[in-house]
Amino acid sequence: MKEHFLRLKYRTFWLWMHTFIAIFALSFVPLFLRENGYSLSAIILFYTLLCLGAVLLLPWLSTFNLRHSILYGYLCYAGTMLALLFGSGLTSYVLYIVFGAGTFVFFWIPFNYFFFNTTQKETSGTDSAFFFNSTAILGVFVPLLGAAMIKIGGYSWLFGLASLAYLFLGVYVYSRLPNENFTFHFHDCVTEFKGLKTISCLEGSLGFFPWIILGIYALLFFETASAYGYFLSYLGIIGLIIALLVTHHSDRKQKRLGYLFPLFFLMAVAIMIISLVHSTTYWIINVGIIYLLSNVSMPLRSAVCMDVKKVDFGFWKAKEFFTNIGRVITLGISALFFYYQLYWPVFVMYGLIALIYPFLVKYKFREMN
Repeated sequence: MKEHFLRLKYRTFWLWMHTFIAIFALSFVPLFLRENGYSLSAIILFYTLLCLGAVLLLPWLSTFNLRHSILYGYLCYAGTMLALLFGSGLTSYVLYIVFGAGTFVFFWIPFNYFFFNTTQKETSGTDSAFFFNSTAILGVFVPLLGAAMIKIGGYSWLFGLASLAYLFLGVYVYSRLPNENFTFHFHDCVTEFKGLKTISCLEGSLGFFPWIILGIYALLFFETASAYGYFLSYLGIIGLIIALLVTHHSDRKQKRLGYLFPLFFLMAVAIMIISLVHSTTYWIINVGIIYLLSNVSMPLRSAVCMDVKKVDFGFWKAKEFFTNIGRVITLGISALFFYYQLYWPVFVMYGLIALIYPFLVKYKFREMN
């Protein structure tokens, strides 16, 4: 494990700084929208349109400069915070969606490439575990800092500080990144991504379920910044040690499917029964189980795709496109059901996706081999 950290340490420190700002401010955006009169369905639609923006933008971009793209990404992040800083009306809603779509395209594609460009098949699982779980300790105390800032200075201070932090981090990273250019035409990226399109759609859907669907559904139980902050802190540490151990072991054995089947079966059951739980205490416990299983399985899901394809810039461009297609479809369906306050079909849908996912991976991998 030590050699993985030494190889990825600078990337990991960057990820820690970025995640600190995100947990501090972005995690409270659903609560901010709720407190300003938006329904749960409107908040889900908010994220649906954000993902749709990324899907519509990606096919038109072929050339990326690593330094410039990351800087544009951080300008977009700062733009999202400034959009909310000046109000919660329709204009702010739309501006957040536009800038938020830009973060998917300009930040996450080059960041994923830079973080994983030294990854090999033998290390993809542990590298993914670092990516997804090394920041878990931040999730324990940073939400409490965000909630305290809301209590002391309000959302204007929260979003204002976050926008400045994103700008400073963007300038700092820009000064240290290599000046590399990449040209990958969209059609070529999609063609090379054959076999992973549907898998990535389902992965994108499942990846947003804990943080978006459950995070928004939690607003039915937690109505204040302090309560919501404590809830986020409770989730912060779940799955860190277990995820690192299981993923490192799967690197050695290279038998990820053996882990995916039991993990996703348990996750499917936990997701499907959550709408039947009405006690706040039991609901929190059930959500904790889902987060545990999600944190354990997330690095494995990411590593599975990297095992079978060349992990270049085009890989991440295609992956971002198809993960966002999956998010648009499932979030759109969820927004519709939430509008009619029908929550159980949403959890059944995500439970079925979790149940289908390992079977689809096994079928697709057999097809590619």
